Amino acid sequence: MTNFVEKISRHIVKWCSGNELPEEETEVLVYGYCLLLENVYKLVFLLLVALFTGTLWQSLLILGSLVLLRSFAGGVHCTTSLGCTAIMVAVWGLGLVVSWIEIPVPVLILMTVVIVWTILRYAPQCTANNPITDPLIRKRKRIGAIVVMIILLAGGIVAYIQWNRHEILNMVLTSMLVEAFSILILVEKEEKDYEDDKPEEGSSKAW
Repeated sequence: MTNFVEKISRHIVKWCSGNELPEEETEVLVYGYCLLLENVYKLVFLLLVALFTGTLWQSLLILGSLVLLRSFAGGVHCTTSLGCTAIMVAVWGLGLVVSWIEIPVPVLILMTVVIVWTILRYAPQCTANNPITDPLIRKRKRIGAIVVMIILLAGGIVAYIQWNRHEILNMVLTSMLVEAFSILILVEKEEKDYEDDKPEEGSSKAW
């Protein structure tokens, strides 16, 4: 399945840009399209379930907020497709649960602070296997992550204050907080891997 998705992704990149892109940028785009295509069937499945359960607009908001921010900000990835599907279902379910409760304002403020700090401090966050070394691509993704964050937060806050739709803000913040935790987990993982790979002091021999 992965090889098939990768072939399709390469065809898309080639069709959109020809052979004019450098190899590094091509690989970044291929990787991005692979993630997108691999998640399409999961999104379709969840949206069909949402349609039959009468939670379509809530599901669109929950998953749309997560996927849109994640496409720019990055974050940790599951090692298997099944694990990724399980996480997506869990986020979807959590988003629906919080839409039915009223979260205290101090908690909403704390969630917002964690999200804003994480995005401004770490986005975009990529894995060591798929680094973004091109400064221009990194800059574009960072700007995109910040813009998306502002739009989502502003929309949720306006809905909460103007129309008293607390469920909208709850769902948006929950999706964004999951993405923030995804980034923080990846930061911790990469730092640990870096420490593990560092040679111990004094272990090198003088020749």
